[in-house]
Amino acid sequence: RIRDYFQDCAFHRGMVQQDLAALAATIELFILDDGNEQLRSAYKVLDLDPDDRISWNSTLDVVTVYTASYSSGINVSQVPSERWWRKEFSEDLAAWRSRATSWIKAS
Repeated sequence: RIRDYFQDCAFHRGMVQQDLAALAATIELFILDDGNEQLRSAYKVLDLDPDDRISWNSTLDVVTVYTASYSSGINVSQVPSERWWRKEFSEDLAAWRSRATSWIKAS
């Protein structure tokens, strides 16, 4: 429905400022939803509950899984297990963890 609306605007009626603002807001929501889903999936890979308070080490693990997967083009929700993930990233795991530490401390 949303795609049809914007295709109609773009290809038939033309777009006005309000249409472009609605399109930008819609894209932003899709991006935020995807980011949240990927982050929740990183928790699941590590067998953590995203609604629970977690330790500093677990926080580093979650951010490491999320950022390494995202940067490598891997959809975290498709990762079968923590073991698979660690095997996939074993060569670069220390570097990814270091990046996660820096990123968190800079935030």
